[in-house]
Amino acid sequence: EELISLAASAEKSSDHPLAVAIVNLANERGLALHTPRNATSRPGYGIQCTVQNRRVYVGNKRYLKSMGAQFGEKLTKKIEAMQASGHTVACVGVSPIQSSSSAAAAAAAAEGAGGGTSPSEGDMLDVVQSQILGVLGLADTPRS
Repeated sequence: EELISLAASAEKSSDHPLAVAIVNLANERGLALHTPRNATSRPGYGIQCTVQNRRVYVGNKRYLKSMGAQFGEKLTKKIEAMQASGHTVACVGVSPIQSSSSAAAAAAAAEGAGGGTSPSEGDMLDVVQSQILGVLGLADTPRS
């Protein structure tokens, strides 16, 4: 339920058919919608914004992968099966926002461990949650 609320909050200002479906699902379930901040969208890919002190990413698999999300084989197969049956798949990634001091500590730890990722990329890889909204009730939303 929280994932739907965050996705709908991110999408509530959009008139894209999938965004409208996500917002409608949240409204039907009586979920709270919050005001998104610092929203940035990439047409054809997705949107990212801050909702309740978390970074929220809603979009296609390619968009979330470009943000650092990792998709396992089982999830990838589920996405491909839904797309093959004519459905649009919305993926959602959520990561907490770190303070600048904890982000610096994360960067130092990653560098000391031989990692080369930036703090935000490392955070996303560690904490992103990917989910197919179709499983949560949007499976009948056709591609537009």
